[in-house]
Amino acid sequence: HYTDYLLAPAYSVLLVVTACIMVLAVKWTVLGRVRPGVYDAPGFFSLRKWFIDKLLDLQKDAIMPVYDTLYARPWCIGLGMKCGPRCEIALPARLPYDLFELGEEGFLASDNSIGLPIRRNGKLKLEQTVTGKRVFIGNNSVIPQGRSIPDDTLLGALSVCPTTEQLGGIPNQSWLGSPAFKMPARQRFEQFDKEHTYKPTFRLYVERLV
Repeated sequence: HYTDYLLAPAYSVLLVVTACIMVLAVKWTVLGRVRPGVYDAPGFFSLRKWFIDKLLDLQKDAIMPVYDTLYARPWCIGLGMKCGPRCEIALPARLPYDLFELGEEGFLASDNSIGLPIRRNGKLKLEQTVTGKRVFIGNNSVIPQGRSIPDDTLLGALSVCPTTEQLGGIPNQSWLGSPAFKMPARQRFEQFDKEHTYKPTFRLYVERLV
């Protein structure tokens, strides 16, 4: 019936909202907030973490419309992630939300693998991963856990993040490849004003939300 077509957008929104509420409720009830540390594997904590990781994988198709939108930031914050203002988040491949901090005006492209835990000798090791202001993480990149990426750093697509020691806390760097090499220079485009990039107007916010 034609009314079904008219109601289809409402059904779609209801599906996404219901899936998000369910995932958040189960995540915080079963697992709570994950903190850095070393845990037994197998163990009660590692079993609960495995369960929530699988739940997020299973619900990925239902939740996917949230990503690449302005709704991605509050969703990730709801899962325990620290997100700076005006950051952009696409659908990640793997992301331990509680243990990742995306800095102000940062950009996380699609299908990244970030902060995977280390399993060794019956132990599960979890570390915090942090990015600074205006860090750009390209598509299909890998950031091992424990990295601290300085401000204005670019990690190109299909790249592995260098170690924190290699980065040295120095801002405005560009890295590419696996293993990554430091790019001495890269093309920059200065023709776009901040009102269309990092400091959008209220009208643009409303248009994106709609």
